[in-house]
Amino acid sequence: MRKGITFDRLTVALLFIALFARACHSPAQNDTWWHLRAGEDIWHGWFPTSDQLSYTAHGRFWPDHEWLSQAIFYALHTVGGMVAVTLYVAVAVVCTYAVLWRLMGGSVRRRAVLLVATLPATFITSAVRPQVASLLLLLVVVTLLAERRFRPLPLVFLLWANLHGAFVLGALVLVATLVVALRWERPLVRQLAVVTALSGVATLLTPLGPRVITLVLGMTNEVDIVEWRPAWETMPAGAILAVVTIALVAAWRARPPVAWEDRVLAAGSVALLPLAVRYSRVIPMFIVIALPLIARAWESRRPHAAPKDDSSVLHSAAVVATAFAAAIWIVVSWAGPDPALAWEPLPEEATHALRSCGGPVYNRFDDGGYLIWFAPDIPVFIDSRVDPYPKQFLRDQIDNERTGDYETTFAEWKIDCALLPPRSSTAQRLQQDGWRVTYVDSGWLVLEHP
Repeated sequence: MRKGITFDRLTVALLFIALFARACHSPAQNDTWWHLRAGEDIWHGWFPTSDQLSYTAHGRFWPDHEWLSQAIFYALHTVGGMVAVTLYVAVAVVCTYAVLWRLMGGSVRRRAVLLVATLPATFITSAVRPQVASLLLLLVVVTLLAERRFRPLPLVFLLWANLHGAFVLGALVLVATLVVALRWERPLVRQLAVVTALSGVATLLTPLGPRVITLVLGMTNEVDIVEWRPAWETMPAGAILAVVTIALVAAWRARPPVAWEDRVLAAGSVALLPLAVRYSRVIPMFIVIALPLIARAWESRRPHAAPKDDSSVLHSAAVVATAFAAAIWIVVSWAGPDPALAWEPLPEEATHALRSCGGPVYNRFDDGGYLIWFAPDIPVFIDSRVDPYPKQFLRDQIDNERTGDYETTFAEWKIDCALLPPRSSTAQRLQQDGWRVTYVDSGWLVLEHP
């Protein structure tokens, strides 16, 4: 740095400083808070196996297949609050893109173009949720396969299966790679088959045991949740998926996957593409495997010139200045905290109004997580954990919230209080029907039966 760095190194440094700074602003979501609550229960000696957080699904089976992430979140929160949890997410995000950058290879500028162009579809995993680990671990699996370092894979799958349910996608990539080896790399088949079997066993070493496979595979879009919608209903991620798929086909034609590394990437891309089209949640995973193939084909068609020595102290100064500005932005945002971080989504006054009401509380699917953490003594009506609730119950309540038809539900569950955003159709109907507003701000209404 004292002697100056090249323009290429300046580009890489600025890109990753920007990625880290943006990842440090990863927002908390409604899921974040019930994950923290589950982590708290785990640290206090109770592993979630049945619902204890709602009054509509109380006692029903809850397959908590993200327990390790929850325990990590709560431990970090205990030490450093949301700052520590968000920092963990930011480090995971930056490591993900670092592994992707290494897989792509070739010209710095071409890699930067591909990475930045697809950020709207891959950066969506940057939120305070367990899924942040899955994109990183998928790339770790692909890297180990591409480099023929198979032995660590069972340990990776053991960790992944306890962190997040998307380990099944990594297993799919592993099986697809074994199929490729059977066709083109026979000397690798025996070792890869043993590692695949051991990795499969490792995924069963969770508190849920063998049930974890069927439970994760049973997750579908039967309930209208954005992440499970097909790609063509999710923009701009769906459009980016289409462009990347076309570019992948063109890259395949320009540079057929002959080398083992390319065949691993091709196998993973082919395995995940149908799922990415059907479930938008898989789009980032397909893209991060497809990008290295596209980058390598681009490089083979138009090799970049050897980098010239354009080292300059000004480049070093630009890196230092940018890092300093990013650090200030992060610190100021965390100290506020910035409302965009959503660290304080539910005011204490709102929960006080709910406690004063005394009756069963109604809340939307999207808002239950807030109550679970910020008002742990109030059982929720519904929340985004999904698993404990009957599918028909979830569908009915999401549909009712769209229309504002509350009478049947409120009568069945003897609901006397409601926590709703002012724009809610149900909130508007309740006010029309004479329900009393006991708390109001720009984001929330607390309503009480007259």
